[in-house]
Amino acid sequence: MAVMGYIAIGADASNAFAEAPPPVAPLYVMVDRPYRDWWKERTGESIPKGAVLRVKHAIQGHPEAPRLWSEFIDTIIQEKIKVTPTTHEQCLYYGHFEGKQVLFLRQVDDFSVAAEDIQTCKRLISEISTYLKAPLKVLGIVDRFNGIQIDQTQTYVKLHNQQYIEKILNNHGWLNDKYKSVSRPVPMRYESKYVHELETTKGPEKEKEKLKLEETMKFSYRQALGEALYAMVTCRPDISVAISKLSQYANNPAKIHYTVLKNVFRYLRVTKSDGIY
Repeated sequence: MAVMGYIAIGADASNAFAEAPPPVAPLYVMVDRPYRDWWKERTGESIPKGAVLRVKHAIQGHPEAPRLWSEFIDTIIQEKIKVTPTTHEQCLYYGHFEGKQVLFLRQVDDFSVAAEDIQTCKRLISEISTYLKAPLKVLGIVDRFNGIQIDQTQTYVKLHNQQYIEKILNNHGWLNDKYKSVSRPVPMRYESKYVHELETTKGPEKEKEKLKLEETMKFSYRQALGEALYAMVTCRPDISVAISKLSQYANNPAKIHYTVLKNVFRYLRVTKSDGIY
């Protein structure tokens, strides 16, 4: 996107599932008291207790709703807007709109449109809205998408999760850790002797001993591992080897595994603004 000099803006469908058609099998909901009272006040007519209504659109919570919405919005994007899904990712579309090349990303009810100017992006979003009962909400230039922070500049686009890392560190009380890292920190040491110690040290087997160690280390190994894993799979592949290794000891970690995992977070603290360019 940066190579082409494009800018991306976001949009949101506030009433997504209700836009989609209902499931093929008839679906009914029982009329509750608040609705009966509302209907009585509005029309003067009474709805019998126990009455049901046919659902005419997809609704939140129905197992088919996500698929119905996906098919509905995909049809609009392809047949009305005339952009085509890419081969490798069906939710990423490309094509031309009003004579200009555009990129379109769809993630359930969140959208991102990229083009050479903001006006083209907004007109495309407006065009989609003409096929919906509730117009899409324009969110402006994308700086966050699916929990990932995005920096758009004229020369690069950067994906990172600094806010997420700071939040996790703060929750553990590690954001202002006094530990001083080396000038060139790494997620984990990889000397053969050190790795051998990791692999051969056994953690406690009994549940009581596991809980005691967790209390001593002052954090949950599994929880911290999961928090680091999220950072890894979004935009911090630099910690993937360390996290993959430490995941092997999630069942009964020893003190050394706790220490190494905490050091990964110390590394993230020092490099919290790093990401993918």
